[in-house]
Amino acid sequence: MNTPLDQREEHQAVLLLDLLRAAEHSGVPTFLLQLADELVVGLGIRTQNTVSIRELAELQRSADTATKDTESRSVRFVTVPFDPLELTTVVEPVIVLRAPELYGPIQYGQVSIPAEGRAAVELWTTLSACASQLESEPTELGPLLGDAVQDDNLRKAWSELFHGAKELLNENFLQKIVLSQEISAPITPDFTIVRALQRLQRSHPNAHLYFFANQLGASPELIVSKRGRSIRSTPLAGTRRKDELGELLDSSKDRAEHGFVVEHIIEKLLELNCNVDLMDPDLIDLGDLVHIRSRIDATAPDMNHTIFDLIAAIAPTPAIAGTPTRRAIEAIRSLEGSVRGAYGGLLGVVEPNGDGEFYLSIRGLERRDSHVFLRSGVGIVADSNEDAEFEEIQAKLATTYRPLRTSQ
Repeated sequence: MNTPLDQREEHQAVLLLDLLRAAEHSGVPTFLLQLADELVVGLGIRTQNTVSIRELAELQRSADTATKDTESRSVRFVTVPFDPLELTTVVEPVIVLRAPELYGPIQYGQVSIPAEGRAAVELWTTLSACASQLESEPTELGPLLGDAVQDDNLRKAWSELFHGAKELLNENFLQKIVLSQEISAPITPDFTIVRALQRLQRSHPNAHLYFFANQLGASPELIVSKRGRSIRSTPLAGTRRKDELGELLDSSKDRAEHGFVVEHIIEKLLELNCNVDLMDPDLIDLGDLVHIRSRIDATAPDMNHTIFDLIAAIAPTPAIAGTPTRRAIEAIRSLEGSVRGAYGGLLGVVEPNGDGEFYLSIRGLERRDSHVFLRSGVGIVADSNEDAEFEEIQAKLATTYRPLRTSQ
């Protein structure tokens, strides 16, 4: 059962940023996702499980059939890997907070907890006390990241990747494949998760902040949301720097890439017997880059389709894998020589009633000890240009790296 903690006079409001700083300082697992209309934060781990996405769909369906009483269920933070055949991680936090944005106070009465709430009360008390004792943040900070680790073979490696992909395209084994590259950089003494989130929010105001375990970033792309029978997806594909906007609008290559994604999502929704509406595409401004975006609205025929059924059908889209999807995933595994893991997967929140929102895990980084690792990808089709695609990867990496590398 998720209920707010009783309001008590002795409990003062706590700034959300200070609460997040206290959680980081205390080593409390934290989960954060900016949804369409609110920021949802989970603190602590009540339960954590790994399960297949299709099994999750069956579990959700069984729960919906067994009881309409959603009071006994908890908010869940869910991480879906790039390859849907790998296991999905589901976390029920000890405490769930909801706020309109990253900045502002959290009142004691805004904290939601499970029915057995002693652990939540103790965690809130500990974190709010810690937050009150933290020193104020400096007014000026240096870079959060050091210089990117130089890899002289990065360009050569890209050439090998690109030509391996073009062979598959020329053989008609694939119509599109998304290739990625990774860079790393050391963290500086000024680096904290909260500071990184603040900088990414300032530099990506139209994106959705996320922080799950050791991943953080600002995703620009809603893969799927479900509220009752209403479904929405806003896929992105086709990218240019702002100074190349005219080229994006005139590019047959980018329009073809975008078309693959839209057709894929619509086809999968129709297979689930949904009624589908496609809005005219527009452009979304994401800092230094501009993307083509479409909006797809759909209505499910009944309540039998869970959010996990939608994910199993749609993800990964051609925008992050390629087409045909399964062939593209296997080709990526072979060409890149590694498992992508979280990159290109989904991050989402599922409500007690089964509604949910899931965003693409891109434009972010993964922290491993004293370094962070950033990965970005580009779609390769028959008329792609090797140099142009390499430059696009570097531009995408820079959108995350640059705000963390500068002083503020």
